[in-house]
Parts: sequence; structure tokens; C-alpha cells
Amino acid sequence: MDSYSIGLSGLDTAQKAFEIIGNNIANAATDGYHCQRINLAPAYSSQIGDVLLGGGVDVASITRMIDNILEQEILQQQSSLGQVSQELNMLHTVENAFGELSAKSSLSTALEEFFNSLQDLSAHPTEAIWQNQAVTAAKTLADYFRTLGRFLNTLEIQIKSEAENTIDQINDLANQIAELNGKIQSRERVGGQANNLRDQRDQRIKELSELVGLETQAGEHGMVNVNVAGLPMVSGTTALELDVGLTEDGSLGISIAGEYHYISDVQGGRLGG
Repeated sequence: MDSYSIGLSGLDTAQKAFEIIGNNIANAATDGYHCQRINLAPAYSSQIGDVLLGGGVDVASITRMIDNILEQEILQQQSSLGQVSQELNMLHTVENAFGELSAKSSLSTALEEFFNSLQDLSAHPTEAIWQNQAVTAAKTLADYFRTLGRFLNTLEIQIKSEAENTIDQINDLANQIAELNGKIQSRERVGGQANNLRDQRDQRIKELSELVGLETQAGEHGMVNVNVAGLPMVSGTTALELDVGLTEDGSLGISIAGEYHYISDVQGGRLGG
């Protein structure tokens, strides 16, 4: 009967291995999924006289094939990419408003026409045609400055609004990370396996890194703590709500909701940009 048990343990383990392989193939295109590996161990052995009899094979654990150093580097690079992309979009918007240097309707063209008209007027100071030309060029330049001023004021409002929307997304992801931390802790505390939950949680952290620069610290029972701009965004199963506002010098900053102590030195992600 023991021989049958040993054979059955091998078949059962092989079936579980095929299930893990199938799961890896099925999730090959799933965002955030990490390939899983089954780890085997000899089953309980019995001693009969001088003979040690094996007891078959057991599944020791199912682990994620993950490189933590590489994952940290990915988080940093995603934060940098998010910030650079946001800065580039803003600069393109401002550049389009000011116009290309070679375009006919641009700030540089208006300035050039204004100074050319003054130069013509200096050569013919008493003639009305050159006087009118200088006045027209000055009005055109003033209108251009006023239009740009209104545009920049509107852009400033839009940037603040976009920062507020980004903060809402950050808070939502932080709550999801804290919730998943709780589920992982509950399962692994009793010896369970939470690889899929870990994948979901780590994917939320990656999405968060695209929005703001962050630092992660491993906690007990598989939990991960997340710090943003020196603030404990996620501590175990608790997530802090952040708010965005203006500092005393008029710069955008973030603060714990309700404290109004804004930190403007935020690096990484769209919010940093």
C-alpha cells in the first residue's frame, strides 16, 4: 500500500505542476503577472531497522519568479519617464502658444516687426506713414502679450486641476494597495499562498510609480509600505489621503489631507512633472 501511496504522490505532484505551467501560459499577457514555479520536497520518510524508506514527494511551495532589484529599478525608471513625459507635454503646449521662431504669427515675428518699425520711424520721424506703422506694430505686440498672458493664466489653472486629478488617482491606488496588503497578510499569516494577490498589489504600485516618485519597504507577512515625498502613503493596511495645494510662494505642493503643510519638492511621475 505504501508503494501505491508513493506513486500517487508523484502523480498528484505532477498534476499540480501541470496546473502551474498552464496558469503561467494562460497569464503570459497579463499585466503584472509573474511566472510561478513549483518547489518539490521529499515526503516523510520512515525508518525500518537500518533501512530508510521514502514517502514520496510533496509540494513544498509555489513561488514567484521575481527579481526584486530589477523591480525596484523599473519603479524608478517609470517614475522618471512619467515626469519627463509630463514636462515634455507642458513644454510642447507652451511652445505652440509662443509659436515657432520661423512662423509668421509668432512672438518673435511680432517683436521683429515692432523693432523694424521703430528703426524705420527713426529714419523718417516726421512722416505719418511710419508713425502709423510703429503704432500698429506696437498694438499688435501688446495684443500678443495680452493673449499669451491669458493663455499662461489658463494653463496654470489647468495644471492645478490636473494635479488634483492625479492626486485623486494616487489616493485611489494607495487604498487599493492597502486593501491588498490586508488580504495578503490574512492569507500568509496562516501559511497560505498569495502569489496572485502579490502580483495585483505590485501592479498597483507600478501604476502609482507612473504618477509620483515613491519608495517601497517590505513589511511582515508579505505586506509592502509605500512612501511618497517622505510621507508614509501606505503603512501596512492603512493608506493616507493626500491633498494638493499652493505653498506660500505660490508653488504647487502636496500634503496629508487636512494638514495644509504643502511640500513642493515632489519628484517623479506625472505629479512631479
